Amino acid sequence: MKQNGKITFAGFIFLLLLAYGGFVGVKLIGAKYTQAQIKNEVSDKIGFLRGTGFTSEMGEQAIVEILLKHKNVIFDKEQGVVELTIDKGKMKIKYYFEYKIDIDLILFKKIKSIKHNNEIRSYD
Repeated sequence: MKQNGKITFAGFIFLLLLAYGGFVGVKLIGAKYTQAQIKNEVSDKIGFLRGTGFTSEMGEQAIVEILLKHKNVIFDKEQGVVELTIDKGKMKIKYYFEYKIDIDLILFKKIKSIKHNNEIRSYD
């Protein structure tokens, strides 16, 4: 009868589920932000490096360095796919890379596989 201001067991469970749902939402938004940040960093780095002395090996190494500096990115140099080609005829630099983001949601882990395929102009 005197339940005014007190929480029941069902209410407590509902509060925990609501808090966990908010936590999961924040973690998923953070993973999406990391994905966009990696894409922008790679584009900026290749845009900075392109020029007459730019080689595909230099570009691939720059992409690998960016991927390795993020702590929640799973990337193995031997198994990871990083390709960069320079088409001098069309004056384009095409690059493709794959990686995985590890999202720790306390109760379980989610691994999201991401593939980026893009091209920018070359200044040769």
